Amino acid sequence: MDSFERELKVGFLEEAIPLLVEIERACLSLSATSRAPDSLVPLFRLVHTFKGSASAVGFTELGKFAHELESFLEKIKTGVVPASPAAVLFLLRCNDHLRNQVMDLLADLEAPGNFSEISQELRNAQNGKFSGCRENFSLTVAREVDLSHPFLVAPNAVEKKISLKLTFEKIRRIVKDTALALGKDIHLVLIGEGTQLDTTVVEALGDPLVHLVRNAIDHGIESAPVRSRAKKTAAGTIVLSVSVGEDQVLIDIVDNGGGMNPADIRRAATERGIILEDEILTDNEIIHLIFRPGFSTKDEVTEISGRGIG
Repeated sequence: MDSFERELKVGFLEEAIPLLVEIERACLSLSATSRAPDSLVPLFRLVHTFKGSASAVGFTELGKFAHELESFLEKIKTGVVPASPAAVLFLLRCNDHLRNQVMDLLADLEAPGNFSEISQELRNAQNGKFSGCRENFSLTVAREVDLSHPFLVAPNAVEKKISLKLTFEKIRRIVKDTALALGKDIHLVLIGEGTQLDTTVVEALGDPLVHLVRNAIDHGIESAPVRSRAKKTAAGTIVLSVSVGEDQVLIDIVDNGGGMNPADIRRAATERGIILEDEILTDNEIIHLIFRPGFSTKDEVTEISGRGIG
């Protein structure tokens, strides 16, 4: 490989990292919309850009996989495969696999590709079959904050807007420390760091975000052996996205962990006396029990979780 080819390949890989972040962002937008065909347009464009650029510099396997991913998106667009939470989660898994491959190539331009298993899963997904994915979980945890609420904006207060940079730095440290304590490998994606919000809003968001992210690491992302058995990448991915509307802040926290199992939640709620053993509840009502004070699915209290106050 001559110096010019090396420069082209390294240049693509460096540009691919933020491109893959944009692809993740588009996947999250898909999960938060009505999933109309038009909502797939940005995602199609990004995947197509990645495919063309990868193929152009000689990363044939990356380009081939991106092409297969385009075919899957076409199935979603035409309604052959529903844009279900499992489908969106699988898109995030595919993107996570591409990210891992890009990182491997940055370390070694001659690194062999690893697409056999994920490509087979992608072909199965085109028939609506998702390995290790359940339909009965909520993909996105979101909270809307009304900026006119008196708790957030004091009467006659002079608003001062600041960015979320310091808050995000705190989240990065929390993720690093929590992942280390639990022995988990976590890939954190932060979107909206430059978002400008009123100081009181930023202060009000700090603790809730810490709790949500810690819960995603502890409860959401599985251990490496469990992820391996489910044919997932060893590293779990958590995406924290903050955006602003005219009168609200929308926060999305998404992880590619195992999701919420209503049977496990019901068992824990019954054991803690939160519900009666024979109480009739829908799966959605059972999942909402996680917001009850004192509820936890953990059998033991640790420094990170178990008290039901997160």
